[in-house]
Amino acid sequence: MRWKTHLAFALLCGLFLFKFFKIPVYLFFPLVLFGALLPDLDTPQSKLGKKVPLFSKVANFLLGHRGIFHSVLFLALLYFAFSVLLGKWYALALALGYLSHLIIDGFTIAGINYLSPIAKLHVSGFIETGTFSETILLFLLIGLDIIKIYGLIV
Repeated sequence: MRWKTHLAFALLCGLFLFKFFKIPVYLFFPLVLFGALLPDLDTPQSKLGKKVPLFSKVANFLLGHRGIFHSVLFLALLYFAFSVLLGKWYALALALGYLSHLIIDGFTIAGINYLSPIAKLHVSGFIETGTFSETILLFLLIGLDIIKIYGLIV
């Protein structure tokens, strides 16, 4: 999926789950949205990969795209590291965004291996990244985001 689709899905997840978090809204949503972009650091063409090209190129060369960065094992390591650095609730917000990325990448034709690199749990779907079907999904997610935001205001 493209970065916009990841952000729209992460926002939707955050809108549904924010009430369970014990951190300010102005920190929660940036962490969720940043977490949604993190898995694609393993490709220099990604939104974040372009910001840190050297890291991204090395990660891509050594690990490939949709390898360990796209696994729940790396997500667990990331959560524990950020728990120590930021605290449990902040790390959970970041992990929520990260997990949303993994979930929606499972709907792509390329799919992901959720247990990379130690086991195989490959999931793939029917959406090809960057095509009209992803654009439809993006607009659907944006519509759901707006409906949920409106529902929170009323």
